Amino acid sequence: MYTAFSAVEADIKGVSVAFNHKIINGCRAVKARMLGFRAFESGNAEYLGETTAMGIKVNQSSVSRESSGDLKLCDKVSNKVFLLKLVPGTDPQILSMLKGMGYRGVVVETFGLGGMHFIRRSLLDGIKELVSAGIPIVTCSQCLYGTSDFSIYEVGKKLLGCGVITARDMTNEAAVTKLMWALGQNDDPLEVKNIFDINFAGEVTI
Repeated sequence: MYTAFSAVEADIKGVSVAFNHKIINGCRAVKARMLGFRAFESGNAEYLGETTAMGIKVNQSSVSRESSGDLKLCDKVSNKVFLLKLVPGTDPQILSMLKGMGYRGVVVETFGLGGMHFIRRSLLDGIKELVSAGIPIVTCSQCLYGTSDFSIYEVGKKLLGCGVITARDMTNEAAVTKLMWALGQNDDPLEVKNIFDINFAGEVTI
């Protein structure tokens, strides 16, 4: 409670998590441990602030700046977004099934920097099919820290050629939420991609 009220007093804007004397940007917060005071971490971003016996220390480079212009609440979201966590042996048919079930967007948790099956049980054709059907595919890493980089390995380059959207250093939770929100605003895959090229609330490093 002390940390939360300190954040308010310091005028830290936006939605945050106050836990273990740390103030974490809500769209960077990740539950990393089930128990203990280090349960929450800030994925790929500095803490917004930290409280001590001497008061609060604010990380000015990370806190939100004042918005310019009039604010508008865009509260429509789509719940037809699926999160696919790849495991060895993932059946490519699952992608066609998601299309048949009416999903409008898919977030794929890839291996490491952006690896997935592309020789045996290749997922590339299924991804191409969804992208061609106007269903955005957002790719992120199963790793908690680091940035997805699809330009390093052959499979990553093949994925970029399929037209996937990279989540960069976003948390998987934020990538899913952002896709749900983006699809709530419009149905144009190009506009959805443009939304992922914008940092709205400190959720991604552009």
